[in-house]
Amino acid sequence: MEDPSRAFEDLLRQYFCAQCGSLQYCGDKHRARCVGCGLKQGRTRQEHKPIFQVQPLTEPARELSRFHAPETENAEDEAGGDAVIEEQCPKCGHNKLSYRTAQLRSVDEGQTIFYTCLKCKHRFTVNS
Repeated sequence: MEDPSRAFEDLLRQYFCAQCGSLQYCGDKHRARCVGCGLKQGRTRQEHKPIFQVQPLTEPARELSRFHAPETENAEDEAGGDAVIEEQCPKCGHNKLSYRTAQLRSVDEGQTIFYTCLKCKHRFTVNS
């Protein structure tokens, strides 16, 4: 029976980049390219299985992609797809900001909120 820790290490090496930990893309059957940092790694004969494949959208998916959110007020259109909130800009005092969020810190910490004033385009962040 194979050692479980060895099997896990083999699995990690097969699917994830040794340099940055991102998922690898199998461009051909002998080399894998990291999606994150671009590192190219040779693959052993056992690892010649596809890691993931890019496929075109199916017809039902194309049909669904035609649907989008209903038209919203101009402020949201100006936000470039980001959500809009009624908060005051610390620079110009305008009362509409667009915002988006991202998890930049560890999982057990809050997310980072990126705000942009719709009037003066001032940008600032808040760690929640």
